[in-house]
Amino acid sequence: MIIPCSPEGFERPNFNYEKTNDPITGLRRNASYLKDSLLELAKGKKFILELGLNDGDGSTWIFNQAKPDLHIGVDYFPLFKDAPLTVQQEACKSQKNLQKTSLGMFYPDNPNFHFVQGNTRRRKTVRKCLKICKDSRPDLFFIDTLHKPDHLQKELKIWKKMITEQTTLIFHDTMDSFWDGSYECHCQESDLCDVIRGWCKKNDFSYDFSIKVGRGIGVAKKL
Repeated sequence: MIIPCSPEGFERPNFNYEKTNDPITGLRRNASYLKDSLLELAKGKKFILELGLNDGDGSTWIFNQAKPDLHIGVDYFPLFKDAPLTVQQEACKSQKNLQKTSLGMFYPDNPNFHFVQGNTRRRKTVRKCLKICKDSRPDLFFIDTLHKPDHLQKELKIWKKMITEQTTLIFHDTMDSFWDGSYECHCQESDLCDVIRGWCKKNDFSYDFSIKVGRGIGVAKKL
């Protein structure tokens, strides 16, 4: 189904930090559309696990406001508070995006935040997180990584030991947006939704794709 929507909610980031971030909060503009929805979902959650932090000025900033007892963030690139510019530049080169030099711009002030650098499709990254949380398991698991179906399928498989009946899963970018010849913005479900539906059916989870702001949020809970 194609749903007309406001283009403001689906603006593509241009990686210019001064132009794309809210001048008051510093929150990335695209993430600002998600703030209320994510804060509501994070309310009362004691352990938040987050895959895909980018610069830390999006969902990480939002979840930081919820002050969970434990917040683990995982990303392929470093998120060090004082990351050297050389580290940032090397990350940019590998991404073929020399403009993106704000890695390490934001670091959560919650003392219970732990950053894990690693590939989210590698079991050794899961093991790093297990060393931190030990027997605890997240009651909120947020996935915002590569947004490709095969990538998400692999992540759901290797991170399954982190998911319990009490875990709420949140998937970002469940909507694709495009502009037609009349410059009207439209959005429709992304390819990730089929992967999420399939996983939920296999594991007896419900799913909901009704949150369409900020390129869409999918929510899955145990039936």
